[in-house]
Amino acid sequence: MCKKLIYSVSMVVVGFMLALGGVAQAAFDTVGVYDPDDDPHHNQVDQSGVYDSHTGNAGPKNVIDLAAFQALIGLAFDADGGGVVDVESGGLDGQDIIANFGVSGTKSVTISSTGGTIHRGSGVASGNRLPTSGNARFTKSDAGDFVFDIGPVTGGAPGEAVTYFAGTVVYADHRDVNPQVTATFSGGGTVTAIADMPLGAPSNSKDTFFGFAAPRGESIVNVTFDLTAYTNLDDMAFITSAFIVVSKEASNPSPAKGTTDVPRDVVLNWTPGEFAPPTNGHKVYFSENFNDVNDGIGGITQDANSYAPGRLAFGTTYYWRVDEVNGPPDYTAYEGGLWSFTTELLAYPIENIIATASSSAVAKGPENTINGSGLDDSGLLHGKDADDNMWLSDVTGPQPTWIEFEFDKVYKLHELWVWNSNGSLEPMIGFGFKDVTIEYSANGTDYTTLGTTAEFARAPGMPDYEHNTTIDFGCAAAKYVRLTANSNWGGLLNQYGLSEVRLFHIPVHATDPYPNSGATGVNRDVVLGWRAGREAVTHDVYLSTDEQAVIDSTAPVATVTEASHGPLSLDLGKTYYWRVDEVNEAETPATWQGKLWDFTTQEYFVVDNIESYNDLDPGDPKSNRIFMTWLDGYGIATNGSIVGYDVPPFTEQTI
Repeated sequence: MCKKLIYSVSMVVVGFMLALGGVAQAAFDTVGVYDPDDDPHHNQVDQSGVYDSHTGNAGPKNVIDLAAFQALIGLAFDADGGGVVDVESGGLDGQDIIANFGVSGTKSVTISSTGGTIHRGSGVASGNRLPTSGNARFTKSDAGDFVFDIGPVTGGAPGEAVTYFAGTVVYADHRDVNPQVTATFSGGGTVTAIADMPLGAPSNSKDTFFGFAAPRGESIVNVTFDLTAYTNLDDMAFITSAFIVVSKEASNPSPAKGTTDVPRDVVLNWTPGEFAPPTNGHKVYFSENFNDVNDGIGGITQDANSYAPGRLAFGTTYYWRVDEVNGPPDYTAYEGGLWSFTTELLAYPIENIIATASSSAVAKGPENTINGSGLDDSGLLHGKDADDNMWLSDVTGPQPTWIEFEFDKVYKLHELWVWNSNGSLEPMIGFGFKDVTIEYSANGTDYTTLGTTAEFARAPGMPDYEHNTTIDFGCAAAKYVRLTANSNWGGLLNQYGLSEVRLFHIPVHATDPYPNSGATGVNRDVVLGWRAGREAVTHDVYLSTDEQAVIDSTAPVATVTEASHGPLSLDLGKTYYWRVDEVNEAETPATWQGKLWDFTTQEYFVVDNIESYNDLDPGDPKSNRIFMTWLDGYGIATNGSIVGYDVPPFTEQTI
């Protein structure tokens, strides 16, 4: 459930909150229509008191009183924040209404009638309208609904949008006795209100307003008046705002919701709710069990907006949520969203492998063992076009038959998965490897035999075949792995085959560099970062503008204990090369050499970003008027110099 409180950067919502005595608004509010032609000015009130909210996640009872509405819309006008589409003004025939508003009338909103052409009608049969706002009203050339699409604000502040919209249904002799109006918001939600306009009502009955406020941070994009024939509309009003989102709840989880491959020693972080106190302000629920977290079982109270759950299991999905708890006197708890992440795997498949073999039959090359061509979409079951998507040696090829896999660098090997030869003839002929010698090498010259001869399990020659041989490499360091067939399952032909293999490694290299390799415009004082290799105790960081020096390990090196280095002091406009070697003297090998990365520093400093200046009111958090940065002599009798102009726009807008 979304429960976000958003403060406007304009005076509009500030005035509204004061009018309500500081009471927080619910998710949706119903407001009235300010009618400029009535005296005294007022909003049109639904005299029946009937308000019914039906659709979506709307609030049930948010009709504000006359004083609150007058305060709200009055401030909207004072702050260039709203306007009224007045039927009496004329010139409204057509499909679109251009509503110009603001002190200088430079802002505008386009209200498009998409439910039929509207025009300005006369005041026939309006005797029951009290108080009246003139006899003009919106009518349609065809009977039926009024459907309005509300366009973006032009000429306004960045992010300014229509957030309140209201219109009045005329209480005439001909009318809809149960008018229904639906507002649609930019986030996709809707709210519907139904009023009661009974026939035979007293002569002092007033027109019925329908007004809506968007959820905080959203705008109103459509309003549909679902009316019967002969029912007309009077003036419409709107208010605009630009918003800053402030949440009462915990937000911005790190790791983000749904993140995978999260380190096991992760520390959870979040942005605290606006009202959470510094002491005991957060209650953390964390578990592998979804129901425990969802039901709020076993919460841990925290002062800091972070939580370290300890070293977690490999490849496991964890669930967590944070409830933000107010301080005294109410200690209100704002239930947080339910987040999840999945931890890193024990081992990962090696990519970028080159496969070679002692020989190959036509169109059955060794690359078929590493390209997944015979596996299904899950990557686990073999059998798809099995006869064509596997490697098979040439029956006349040299013996012994072997296949070798070369990696892009030395890896710490974990396991080998084998899908043996699985062609349609396999049950009868038996090409699959049986007794196999497994060797590995770090340099392609010196090979070590892994244990004794291994036996690869026979494949069934059928679809849906899952690998049934797993070889444990015991963390051997290797760039090459060679499989030599000593026999096959048929025992008749000197021809051997494999369908697919997967080789897995333990991630001991530094990865995920910051800045990304190839980044440009990097700050001179950048702090380098990376994801540490597993088991690393220290990190040797090589950094230089000389690429070859980093490759040859002759560049300056800094040894650090954390997966970061800096802040640095670099030159402008230079390309730097760097790598991180992960070190653990208790392991063999002790050092795992990292990949070469590079970035280019910024070319210049920005002394003054002239384009950043604006004309917003000084009370606006986004205000950046030029004289707030550049000092002048304004107001000093003996000086009098000013920066820019004395009225908006304060700076030139064109070149």
